[in-house]
Amino acid sequence: MDEKELDKYINKYLSGDKESFDIIYQETSKGVYLSIRTIISNRSVIEDIMQDTYIKAIDKLDTYKLGTNFQAWICRIARNNAINHYNKYKREEILDPGNPVFVIEDKESKLKYYLSFLEGKEKEIVIYHIVLNMGFKDISKIINIPQSTAFFLYKKAIKKIKEGL
Repeated sequence: MDEKELDKYINKYLSGDKESFDIIYQETSKGVYLSIRTIISNRSVIEDIMQDTYIKAIDKLDTYKLGTNFQAWICRIARNNAINHYNKYKREEILDPGNPVFVIEDKESKLKYYLSFLEGKEKEIVIYHIVLNMGFKDISKIINIPQSTAFFLYKKAIKKIKEGL
């Protein structure tokens, strides 16, 4: 679904059609999940943060400017929630230590293995660009870095993955 069509469902939701939320959720949940997953590895915590993200998004939906990228907007909320949670509980082990599995059977395991070569923002940028098919302009808005830096970090991340293999 493109951004204009998603904006129509947002308009419907703002007009009182609560069923539109289901479609908005279906279209954005993968990006929201991955935005959180790059920072937090515990599935139950990810689900809690996803729920908080959608609650915040609904509360602030009237501040979203139609015509801009809703996926980037909600992913930024998710990322900020995950960072806040991480900072609050950083003494506990909530990040995956990144031990690569050498017998890779499914796509999720492969992705996890490739991402184990990366750190922080590199990991996020690769997920946003390759998995979610976002452009560097949108990625730079989500992560709050210049577009050129996002592109540079992406190239650096791909080089790290190649060297790791």
